[in-house]
Amino acid sequence: MSTTTESITDTARAFFDACETGKGWADAWKGIQGATSAHGTQVMVEADRGSNKPENLTQWHYFLVMNAHGHRVAVDAFLGEVDADVPHYVGRLGAKSYSYTSERVTAKPVRP
Repeated sequence: MSTTTESITDTARAFFDACETGKGWADAWKGIQGATSAHGTQVMVEADRGSNKPENLTQWHYFLVMNAHGHRVAVDAFLGEVDADVPHYVGRLGAKSYSYTSERVTAKPVRP
């Protein structure tokens, strides 16, 4: 494997090792709320749309849920939005299962 591939693989492995995996939204949301009980806490969420996803979407979508003064918000860097209605945001994703982690996951730079 190249250094770039190894870095990406190591980062992905760290994410999955830290995850609470494969839950429906209702179960994942309970865990996410528990993991974000204090202001400033956050979790990284992986939404899996499954292999039968719409052709114009990726199978996986990543976003953060954070606690801002007692209110949970979804932060989506790819879409460039913050949504204070997390269930509404999640409903738009069309995902089948969710994995999440509150562990810090870092990536190694792939470009010098």
